[in-house]
Amino acid sequence: MGFTPLKRQYAVKGEVCDILALDEQQQLVIIELKNAEDRYVIQQLTRYYDNLLDEQAFLEQIDYGQPVRLVAIAPSFHKHNLIDRKYNLLKIDLLQVQVLKYDEQFQLKLQDIDDNQTWSIPIPYQELKFSSTSGDIPETPQLLLDWLGACTGEEQQAILKLREKILGFDRRIKEEIEGRSTIRYGKGKSKPVAELCYQKASRKPVVFLWLPTPTSSRFGQKELIGRLRLWIDSETVTHIGHVPEGFGRMRLQSEWDAMPRENRPKHMFLYALI
Repeated sequence: MGFTPLKRQYAVKGEVCDILALDEQQQLVIIELKNAEDRYVIQQLTRYYDNLLDEQAFLEQIDYGQPVRLVAIAPSFHKHNLIDRKYNLLKIDLLQVQVLKYDEQFQLKLQDIDDNQTWSIPIPYQELKFSSTSGDIPETPQLLLDWLGACTGEEQQAILKLREKILGFDRRIKEEIEGRSTIRYGKGKSKPVAELCYQKASRKPVVFLWLPTPTSSRFGQKELIGRLRLWIDSETVTHIGHVPEGFGRMRLQSEWDAMPRENRPKHMFLYALI
C-alpha cells in the first residue's frame, strides 16, 4: 500500500486516531482499526479529518495542500457504513482484514471491498514450546498464551518456567484469572504469592512476586512482605522494585543517589540487582 507510519494513538481534540501515516507523496492517511463489525466508523473518520485539518499537526512532514486519505480496516462492514459513506463528501476506503495460514506461515490479508484489490503481509510469530516437567501443573490458560504472542522465545520460556515453579511449589496455590489483564497466584485473595499483569504499553505480561520489601533488608526492620515487580531479560532478573499497585516506573540506583533524600517519594524503594 506504500504507507509510512507516522504516529499511533494520536490524540486530537479529545479523540484518538488509531494510526496516522504518509503515502509516497507526503499525503496524510488517517487509519481507523476495528476488530469487530462497527456501525460508526465513517462518522469517526469524518471527525478525525476535521480535527486534524484544524490542528495542522506534523506540518514539517505532512503536505496539507493535498487531499487527506481516510481508511477503515475491519473484519466486516455493517450496511450502515456503506450508506453513510455513500452520502459522505469525503473519499473513504474500506478494507476488509483476514488472518490466513499458508504452509505453516500466517498472512495478514487486506482487501478493498470496492475493487477487490488485495495486499498480503507476512505475520512474524514465535511458536510456543512447552517443556513442563510436572504432570500436576494445570494447562496454561489461553489468556496467558495470548499475552505471550508478542514475547520472544526466551521471554516465553522464562514466564512459563516461572509459572510452573509457582504452581509446583505448593499444591494449595491456585491460578485465578481476573478480567482480561491479571492472572493471580496464591492461597486465596488474602494470601497472594505472584501476579502476571498485561501491560498495554509494552504488549507483554509483567511479573510481580510477594517478597520481603527492600525496607526490610536495608534498615533492619521487621520483615514486611510487599508486591515487587521483576524486570526480566530472558531468564535473568535485572532489576527489582517495590510497586504496591500499578506498574511503577523504574529508577536506577544512580538516579536515586542523585536525588535529594527529601525529594524522594515515601515508601518507594527501587534498586538494581546488577
